[in-house]
Amino acid sequence: MVSQKETVCVTGASGSSVHG
Repeated sequence: MVSQKETVCVTGASGSSVHG
């Protein structure tokens, strides 16, 4: 895992692998 924020963004916020 790169960062907790990245994981949250890609997993919850958008729901699609945008941030990667």
